[in-house]
Amino acid sequence: QIIDRAEAELANRLAQLGEGAAESTGPALDAIVVETTGLADPGPVCKTFYAEDSLRHRTRVDGVLTVVDAAHFLSQLRRQRSDCAVNES
Repeated sequence: QIIDRAEAELANRLAQLGEGAAESTGPALDAIVVETTGLADPGPVCKTFYAEDSLRHRTRVDGVLTVVDAAHFLSQLRRQRSDCAVNES
């Protein structure tokens, strides 16, 4: 599963980042920005910050910014889907 691998990779990279910051004599990290081109649902990425104990205690999700394709947004939003389909527009 690609999402599970992506979440695991994100957790691993964030752990490495945290370890590096802890060992640094410089200023503490003020922010972490995660860019996810091609992912329609930010939920799994946000969940990663809460699922890992070490991340949950050292970080917090402050916000989620979504950028849409303005040329195609309305047609994607209006298209017909079955009742059980997930809206990934």
